[in-house]
Amino acid sequence: MSWETNVQKYSLMVNVNGDLTKFNNLRTYDSNGRKWKELIKLLRTDPKAKKILKGKSFDLRLIVVTRTAQNEKYIGKDYNPLTEDLFMDVENKMINNKNITYDLNKQAKTFAELFNVKLHDYVIDNFKANSCYLNTIIDSYKEGLDKLKPNGKRMYKELTYELLCEIIELPLRDQDIGLCIRKSLKFFEKFRLGLDVINVFEEVLLSYRPDNINTSITPRVLRILVHNNHTYKLDNDARYKLSKKVQRVIKWNEVDDIEVSNRYYIRKPITDEMEIHFIESLNDCVNKIKYTSQKNVRFITNNDLTDILFEMVNQKYIPSVNFACSRIISLGFKVGHVNAYIENSDITRHNNSNT
Repeated sequence: MSWETNVQKYSLMVNVNGDLTKFNNLRTYDSNGRKWKELIKLLRTDPKAKKILKGKSFDLRLIVVTRTAQNEKYIGKDYNPLTEDLFMDVENKMINNKNITYDLNKQAKTFAELFNVKLHDYVIDNFKANSCYLNTIIDSYKEGLDKLKPNGKRMYKELTYELLCEIIELPLRDQDIGLCIRKSLKFFEKFRLGLDVINVFEEVLLSYRPDNINTSITPRVLRILVHNNHTYKLDNDARYKLSKKVQRVIKWNEVDDIEVSNRYYIRKPITDEMEIHFIESLNDCVNKIKYTSQKNVRFITNNDLTDILFEMVNQKYIPSVNFACSRIISLGFKVGHVNAYIENSDITRHNNSNT
């Protein structure tokens, strides 16, 4: 947009809330009456233009609008992970989180095979694809609900996919059984069990406890992480780490109040003994991880970390991603007792060498 006073010309890029296209490549004079007032009203929706028009110390005679572009307005629905169906276990398998530990597969030949995800035999034999939350509940409580009394009789009805779908009122299918957190509470209410749900930022999304929790079924509380419409079961010792966080359950309207702040934490560097290896591909990590005795391993590569990130995701693993200056500086993953990082080579660091 440009405009003229009786002595000078000015130009300004604006972003208005309205349709400027009808003024595109046209001259609009202050003598045009209704059109002039309509254009001025539109321009006032841009903060910079509003400030200029409000404090102008000149006579504005002419405005020329050029090179207009209209943004399509997208109206999306509010996202709430407690009401969204969870089922995406085809695209998601493993994730890097300090509350989740995967056993190391010593027979692994590829990166994805490093992570040994254990499941109950019943779940393996009757697995429901793309039904992650349903599988998680069955895997967690199959053994606990199949307990026998001293006289050999069952304490509870056998937990099957059929029974679980009946309790939570879902149709039983061979696959693609989506289940949301809110609806799953019917199961936890029936058996008087607890449920904790967190996100990748360790915010507690939900913490449910019955009035009289059932002490004869383990785990008494199921703790899960929800991310990308998928559930990840937390380690047993996560209960100690989450106990303080439960008091601070996230409120969804708080998102609107988030502001940029100058308060932040600086990560402490890892000072423990660390192995360092140079790799040319993601699968080069495998043997190094399998046979290391160190808790921390650092991999250096000349490859683009974005390519390695996509390769990890393609192998169903979500790493931790660290950014700086608009680029990825490291990718983190954890398996067994090992915390590992993949970084680009940096000639300014003295320890970028094989050990």
